[in-house]
Amino acid sequence: MLGRLKVFSLFVFVMASIFSICSCSKFFELFERDEPYKLLHEKSEIIEISIVNIIDLEAENLEMLTVISDIEAFLTDLNKIKFGRYIIGDPVRLNHGYAIKITYKNGDYEYINDYAQQIVTEGQMHFGQYNCDKNEFNSLLKLYGIDC
Repeated sequence: MLGRLKVFSLFVFVMASIFSICSCSKFFELFERDEPYKLLHEKSEIIEISIVNIIDLEAENLEMLTVISDIEAFLTDLNKIKFGRYIIGDPVRLNHGYAIKITYKNGDYEYINDYAQQIVTEGQMHFGQYNCDKNEFNSLLKLYGIDC
């Protein structure tokens, strides 16, 4: 009798969990990469976009590869890439590799990679939770002369 009660309780718990997850329409949308990257500030606040090779971000050891001359065209190309959000776990840390650096008029800046972001606002470092397809990201960099 006690064994059946445990099985029934487990069944009710699992069914209630499934029902609550399925009833949340936004839940399944979070797994898809379905929207352009959300900039830290308005695009009118951007003063520079560059592509860098991060050697060690904590030590601010970067190799500047190129500065983007046509910001509007670059943002149009960036918006073609669909980003999704990690919904489980801590934000992913960007340590090394190729990244886009966007600098704003107020001194804030952000590094964007296919798997992570690092954002500096008012001197405080934050980590993003967005990701995109690595091949699409690398194709964007190749458009601007970076061979990944």
